[in-house]
Amino acid sequence: GMGKSTKVYVGLVVETKRNGTLEVTKVLPKGRSEVLFCSGYTTCARNDHVLAGNVKNLTYPSVEGVGYIGEGCFKVSVQEGGKSKVSGSYYLWAAMLGRCYNTRKKCYPRYGGVGAYVVDEWHNYQNFAAWYYSQDVRDVGISWNIDKDLEYTCNRIYCPSKCNIIPSDVNSIFTGSSKITGARYSPQNNGRSWKAVISIQKEDVYLGKYYTEQEAIEVYTTAKIAHCNKVANTYREFLPEVIYNNLTSRDYVLAVLADKRNK
Repeated sequence: GMGKSTKVYVGLVVETKRNGTLEVTKVLPKGRSEVLFCSGYTTCARNDHVLAGNVKNLTYPSVEGVGYIGEGCFKVSVQEGGKSKVSGSYYLWAAMLGRCYNTRKKCYPRYGGVGAYVVDEWHNYQNFAAWYYSQDVRDVGISWNIDKDLEYTCNRIYCPSKCNIIPSDVNSIFTGSSKITGARYSPQNNGRSWKAVISIQKEDVYLGKYYTEQEAIEVYTTAKIAHCNKVANTYREFLPEVIYNNLTSRDYVLAVLADKRNK
């Protein structure tokens, strides 16, 4: 094969490190060139960067083979106390893409595996970040997450009209309970062979032992309704009204639990 070119000229094709192939379309003054990527994105760069394949293509799907950074003002990292760290919006965006498109992720079966996907508009990080910063995200020492189904039950589409940024404690209120009805069988001599269990912030909390599965489920259900109510009221000021109303509605919580049991 041909060796690497040491000179930039119109028509030169370079394989970049992580951004696909580029072609030089114009040689500019002051040691710079205009380049065109195979994705259709055009930019200007220093000639030494072009020759080294060190030019960023902002439309290259570098995140999970789907997401790209896009052209705009929203940055991937932010400066904090002299250190660079990933911005809150980028962190949530990349995690959302991972859940939907990375089959190796532990949570993929609950998201991409059951048809959850990210709308095309949000494949561009700039669009997602603009939406994120338009939400009521406050720096008050709590962790935030993107929610797609507390407002629209069973929604599988990550898109601006159906998602909300809400506190993580609220977002995770029904996760982990997909296979758990709240009752677990463990044979006991006294006949109380059904344990009632509720998951609160990823910790199992035992609610006693009962003679029948039905009894254990009823105890669990009552505790779950109370727990949803408590969490909704704790974070009320950060929640869209419809999510607050859903979580404090007995019928809504019962419907979600029934839906999870049927899966």
